[in-house]
Amino acid sequence: MVVLVGVGVGGGGLLLNRRPSSPPEAPVPMANPVQNPTPPATPSAVSPTAPPEPGAPSPVFASPAPARPVPAPPPLSVGPDLKAIRAKIAMGDFYFARGDYDAAIVAYREGLKLDPANQVLRQKLEKVIKQCELENKVLLLNDKCGAPAAPPAPPASPKK
Repeated sequence: MVVLVGVGVGGGGLLLNRRPSSPPEAPVPMANPVQNPTPPATPSAVSPTAPPEPGAPSPVFASPAPARPVPAPPPLSVGPDLKAIRAKIAMGDFYFARGDYDAAIVAYREGLKLDPANQVLRQKLEKVIKQCELENKVLLLNDKCGAPAAPPAPPASPKK
């Protein structure tokens, strides 16, 4: 075997290199420690589909039981459309602030159709109706607050 030693200038490192003087020997095969050298002993050759022998333990991986139908999940309960309800409240508040009580009542009632249990809408509707009735009393009007407006009278036909 020949050993070469070299010193680089300025690098300060040492380089060792071995060169074999004879051809390398063939490696000796080693047993793989991961592989099992002998296969495990198996009971008599039984096919997986063959019925078990009487008195033999049941196989661990038996065929799966027939699938049971899975019940459908209950339908999702969709709550009231909060965005639409907020819009009705905003419109009702807008009309109320302008003094347009009938339009405010209509907006609040539309909101109650969307969410009948909404207490905020109920309170606002009561407040508008009371204010409307107070104004009608002061102005000596017999209008019913929140009642749909009467359709306009048809034009009078000219008499001959």
